[in-house]
Amino acid sequence: MKFFISFVFLCLVLSCVAALSPDQVESRLKSHVQNRSFALLRSGRAARAGSNTMQCYDKYVPLIREAAANGKLDSDTCAQDAQTAKEEETAKSEMIRESLNIKVGSIEKGLGACVAKYDVMDYFTCLRDHASESQTTANEVGKTSAVIVEGLNIVLTNIEIRENRCIEQAFEKAEQETDKLFTELENCLVEGLPEPEPEPEPEPEPEPEPEPEPEPEPEPEPEPEPEPEPEPEPEPEPEPEPEPEPEPEPEPEPEPEPEPEPEPEPEPEPEPEPEPEPEPEPEPEPEPEPEPEPEPEPEPEPEPEPEPEPEPEPEPEPEPEPEPEPEPEPEPEPEPEPEPESESESESDPEPHPNPLPKDEVHFNF
Repeated sequence: MKFFISFVFLCLVLSCVAALSPDQVESRLKSHVQNRSFALLRSGRAARAGSNTMQCYDKYVPLIREAAANGKLDSDTCAQDAQTAKEEETAKSEMIRESLNIKVGSIEKGLGACVAKYDVMDYFTCLRDHASESQTTANEVGKTSAVIVEGLNIVLTNIEIRENRCIEQAFEKAEQETDKLFTELENCLVEGLPEPEPEPEPEPEPEPEPEPEPEPEPEPEPEPEPEPEPEPEPEPEPEPEPEPEPEPEPEPEPEPEPEPEPEPEPEPEPEPEPEPEPEPEPEPEPEPEPEPEPEPEPEPEPEPEPEPEPEPEPEPEPEPEPEPEPEPEPEPEPEPEPEPESESESESDPEPHPNPLPKDEVHFNF
């Protein structure tokens, strides 16, 4: 019971003890600023100040006040952080506190029942029976409380140390800032305000590109209705395969017709072209000698009366030519017959024929 009471008293005392408060920091900063102000006024620099005295005070006095106010705000933040840490640590011991309250309540309940007895024997008997049990419970409560007190004492002490250090740092920072501003104020009173540096012109912000209009969503096409499934048509009966037709026999190649002999007329008719052959590879033929250029055709004369044809003269033997290389033998062609010469023409028409054939040459028509 004594341990529990001492634990509660210690917690109350620790909660009342606080580190350097923010109000104390504020008062210290005010006194520091006043001392620096009096020192500045008593110095000879302020007495030698020129016409720009008010401008210097207007610039630096608000800055000095702001620095002192920032010091108090920083110290308030330190105190608030310390209080939050203390509450978190005490909240951790709430569960242990509830369990100890149950044990203390059981002791009070047992001893209270003994106090309510009027009979002397019953009273002392009750105290004897509950004394040992209450003592055991009280020892457990005392040991647990001692451990908690020792742990909380260490934790809260560390929190207070951090709080004091934080507040001192805030005060030192504000003090250094005010000292710096007072030094600049003294220089301003002696040398005047420095020329303000030209502020750089802010770069023009690029105009935001217009957002493209959202394209209208295409309307969903209506789903086509499902077509009814066509009824399966009956499978057609397989037709009998047609019998293969007999291949036609190849027709025999037509034999080339012999070219008609040219008639000795002044205007020869065009020779009929032979039927096209299936492109057999022609045998290289000997190159014929160049024929003489044809002379202009004479005017047609009246045809003389036909006379009996003279007997044809024997053909002159052609000169031997170099034999060509052997190739597949083509179909034999008919040899052209020599043209008959009429005596009447030789007698009546001494002029040469437009296309005379020498006797020693053989004319082949292809």
